[in-house]
Amino acid sequence: MKQPSESKKKVKSRFAIKNQDAIQKAIWFQNNGHAAAAEEIYLRLLKASPKEPVLLTNLGIMAIQRGDSQAGLQWIDSSLAIFKNQPVAWSSKGVGLLQMDHKDQALECFKAFI
Repeated sequence: MKQPSESKKKVKSRFAIKNQDAIQKAIWFQNNGHAAAAEEIYLRLLKASPKEPVLLTNLGIMAIQRGDSQAGLQWIDSSLAIFKNQPVAWSSKGVGLLQMDHKDQALECFKAFI
């Protein structure tokens, strides 16, 4: 299994994450079908940086992807409470709301996304 390389573009965040290599590894795991490994890293990083929007949003996306929209929306709402200007968070929140059949609220999120 190929691991993320050092030359990969680092995730940009308004907030400092102490361990960029760890978040890059988590994103690689998330994007390559290793959700449990990604979630473990995100949760460990969250202990050190509990108000990091990237971590909160990614945990929310993972919850929505596994069908737990309510938990996903809680993670994403926590992220958006810290930093509102996150198109990925807004669009993911819209997806979670659609899964819960809240079409009007989802539309508002998609509008915020664009």
